[in-house]
Amino acid sequence: EVPGRAFGSVDRIGAVWAGAGGAASWSSRRLPGRNPAAPLAAPPPVRSVIVTEFMKDPAAVSDTRGEWVEVHNRSASPIDLDGWTLRDEGSNRTVLAAPGGAGGVPGYGFLVLGRSDDPLANGGVRVGVTYSGFTLSNGADEIVLEAPGGFEIDRVDYGDGPLWPDDAGRSVSLARSAWGTDLALNPSSWCSGSSPLPAGDQGTPGAVNDACGG
Repeated sequence: EVPGRAFGSVDRIGAVWAGAGGAASWSSRRLPGRNPAAPLAAPPPVRSVIVTEFMKDPAAVSDTRGEWVEVHNRSASPIDLDGWTLRDEGSNRTVLAAPGGAGGVPGYGFLVLGRSDDPLANGGVRVGVTYSGFTLSNGADEIVLEAPGGFEIDRVDYGDGPLWPDDAGRSVSLARSAWGTDLALNPSSWCSGSSPLPAGDQGTPGAVNDACGG
């Protein structure tokens, strides 16, 4: 967590805040238009699950089959993503459906969310949960991860170069030193994946990221 933050504090309506030193964009918040009288369950702390890598522009397979998003659980306890939402700031939105524990992210572990779970079609990636209705732009876009109730847990607002990695066939990977901190907001904390995947693209879905600069 970022030094000096009262990270994970809970306010009187059940939202988790990053503390006085945190930017407002990182506060868990309810989506507009929801019934304020509805009961709220306290969501996981902000950045307890983070986006650590994504493939926006596969080259070995089509975008329809080869896009994926890797998330990492920064806590010791498993977190089930069934019912969580993956969206951008436009019309792309999907609710993750993974009953029976299939959407569980192990403590300190990873889970890959993808368009296809067939490794023969998706470039050789082991996808834990599939989704539809959400795509990653090859240009600028957003990846927003929300817990049920509209609580924003993590987000990535990426660009289309020159500051952001923009190499077809290579994942966009977050440096380990930036995990769970405001450094993740800086494009320089992200780099192109370099480990080969079975079909020829590069990245480390479901595993510790390549060192930035690799």
